[in-house]
Amino acid sequence: MQSIDAPVSGGDVGAKAGRVITMTGGDKEAIDSVRPLLGAYCFDVAHMGSAGAGQSTKLVNQMMIANILVGTCEALLFGHKSGLDAS
Repeated sequence: MQSIDAPVSGGDVGAKAGRVITMTGGDKEAIDSVRPLLGAYCFDVAHMGSAGAGQSTKLVNQMMIANILVGTCEALLFGHKSGLDAS
């Protein structure tokens, strides 16, 4: 028995459009054996490396998104407090 990790990316918009991607970690042969199952709900299956690499990739993805959101909010707040016209 082997295990893989396979978190997805694409959010609800991707899920509704059938366009989510899974970032898999684990033995390539194990991933290949379940690729048809993953393909039933994923647009693409990316093998990221050994077990845990899929989860690590997902975490990196979430960290980048969080930084973009925080940076955008900070920039808008700075502009507002500086008296800039947001339009």
